[in-house]
Amino acid sequence: EDFSFISTDFVPLLNVKPSTLRPGYVIEVANGKKVETDMIICGCILELGDSLFTIDLIPFGHGSFDIIVGMIGCLDIRLR
Repeated sequence: EDFSFISTDFVPLLNVKPSTLRPGYVIEVANGKKVETDMIICGCILELGDSLFTIDLIPFGHGSFDIIVGMIGCLDIRLR
């Protein structure tokens, strides 16, 4: 499965409340540490060039990033 993440620092800028996932996800970061999360922001619109994609973002507070987009989902949509 393909996931997209947003830094927890940026979540307030979206002005939406994350939903709760049941069950949540366990994410393994680069150093091998496993982090649990049970939050998701559904239905975010991502504009890349002339294309719009609807993605779900998982708030994540580990690492120094703004957003990480799982591109497999975007490519699947674009190919249709």
